[in-house]
Amino acid sequence: MKKDAGFILVVEDNSDLREALVAVLENSGHDALGALNGKVALEYARQHSITLLITDLIMPEQEGIETIRFYVQEFPDIPIIAISGNPEYLPAAKHLGAAVVLAKPIGYADLLHAVRNLIE
Repeated sequence: MKKDAGFILVVEDNSDLREALVAVLENSGHDALGALNGKVALEYARQHSITLLITDLIMPEQEGIETIRFYVQEFPDIPIIAISGNPEYLPAAKHLGAAVVLAKPIGYADLLHAVRNLIE
C-alpha cells in the first residue's frame, strides 16, 4: 500500500545500520536509498524524487544538522526524521525543522510509525 511516489533517503555513515534501515523500509513497501553522509544526500536530492529524509546527525564529510538546514531551505516539502546516538543533539534537529527525532538504537516499529504519519 505504497502512496509515496519517490524514495525515502536514509543518510547514515554506519553501513550496517544504513542497510538495515533501507531493508526495513523496502520490506514495508517503500522505495529507499542509502547515503553515506549529507554531501551524498544532497547529490541524491538533485537526482531523485525524495519523499522523506531520514538522517543521522553525527557523520563525516557533512553532518546531519547541515543536511537538515539545506533540505529545509532547498526542499521545504520533504519531511525529515533525525536520528542520533547522542540524544542531546535531537532538540537542535527538531528546532531546525526535523518533523520527528528518534534516539538510537531505533525501534523499527517507531520508525515505520513515523514514516506512515509523514508520507502516507
